[in-house]
Amino acid sequence: MVPGRLIIDQAEIKRRMEADKSLQNAMEAELSAMHEKHSMQMREMQMSLKASIDALSRTFADLHNTLREEKEQRRVDIEHVLSTLLHKVPITEGERIYP
Repeated sequence: MVPGRLIIDQAEIKRRMEADKSLQNAMEAELSAMHEKHSMQMREMQMSLKASIDALSRTFADLHNTLREEKEQRRVDIEHVLSTLLHKVPITEGERIYP
């Protein structure tokens, strides 16, 4: 082995190690930035999804309440019509039907 060649090889090894370390640091920084961006996008999507689900839940609750109110109103309307008809139609005592 030539002593000068050994020094060059050691210098080359050191340079490559430093280049590798620099590349590793750059890749770790890039990966960390990508992870942070991905996490932020996931949080935004999750918040958007939650808002949509909450809106859908409110819509279903409103629909349920509307249907319940309509059902009750129909019952009242039917009772009113029945009451009106019973007062207009003459019924003899033997024909009276009690609900």
